[in-house]
Amino acid sequence: MASVDKTRTTITAKECATYLGISYWKLNDLCKDSQMPHTQIGNRRLFRKEVIDSWLQTKECASIA
Repeated sequence: MASVDKTRTTITAKECATYLGISYWKLNDLCKDSQMPHTQIGNRRLFRKEVIDSWLQTKECASIA
């Protein structure tokens, strides 16, 4: 039987909001407007930290250009 890696590769919407320092509701608005990269499975939104970091860096670079 194959071993399953138990290391999480995604974070929840609440965890992502805390990570970014914004409200859960603001995060939901960004997702609804297709401004925040995420994956939706059923009613759950999941985020990968690496993608969020990349998205944040892109936003930062755009703000100084």
